[in-house]
Amino acid sequence: MEERRKSHTRASAQHAITPLQDRRAHERLNSLEQIVAKHISEHAKFEKSITDNTELIKQIVENTSELVTLYQNAISLRNFLLWIAPVVAIFAAAVVWIRSY
Repeated sequence: MEERRKSHTRASAQHAITPLQDRRAHERLNSLEQIVAKHISEHAKFEKSITDNTELIKQIVENTSELVTLYQNAISLRNFLLWIAPVVAIFAAAVVWIRSY
């Protein structure tokens, strides 16, 4: 058992972290934390931009829907006039023909 403990202690000593390695690890972690913080900040900006863009699109849809309704009504009026014009013309021609006799 004692032999086993000594070999474990030797192995631990061989794999011990030096102060230089520890400092580099901390520097790397700090660097990664800064990178993650930067990405989180950029992500928040993108989310805000997407939210603003969504609101703008909703306003455009609302304004455009009024124009679409107006356009559809104009087309309906045009179609009615295209249908009624020949009827009125025939009726006017019949009135003129009847009055001519």
